[in-house]
Amino acid sequence: MDWKGLYKKIGKIRVFAGYAFGIIFFIFSRPNFSILYLTLPFIFAGIFLRTWSAGCIVKKSKLTTLGPYSIVRHPLYLGSFLTGIGFTILGGIEWVLVFVSGFFIFYIPKIIMEEEALKKIYGDEYERYRKDVPAFFPKTFRFRKGGFRWEKFKRNKEYNLWLGVSVFFLLYYLKGKLFF
Repeated sequence: MDWKGLYKKIGKIRVFAGYAFGIIFFIFSRPNFSILYLTLPFIFAGIFLRTWSAGCIVKKSKLTTLGPYSIVRHPLYLGSFLTGIGFTILGGIEWVLVFVSGFFIFYIPKIIMEEEALKKIYGDEYERYRKDVPAFFPKTFRFRKGGFRWEKFKRNKEYNLWLGVSVFFLLYYLKGKLFF
């Protein structure tokens, strides 16, 4: 079996799958805003982590190891995961389980592909980094500050996440108020 080919196919459809899940979740889930206090920390932590990460990363020209990249190798994905958990909690545990399962089905191959590419580009430097910093879930918080620039954040267009989350949350809130 051609694992690399399979990883590439799964990795490429992850964005489409995320949007499809979001639409299905929006249509079929029943919002429960009485537990908003449980969801907002996940949503805000995810948005913060993605913002911080996008403001630190220098794509394809330098291995980024500062800021959130000193805690986990894939903080953008961890931020997406936390945001998704936050939203799906509003729909119920069954939605959380579907989201978590789907997330790892689509993101593990993407992470594997990305790590192979980074190893080719940065060689031993990446291997040392890989040994010191976990891929997704932090083990320690040996944080190395630095690297954040608003210019990087803007260049990486992470403000689209803020807009998307705001619009989704507003529409989901209206759905809950109007139909339930």
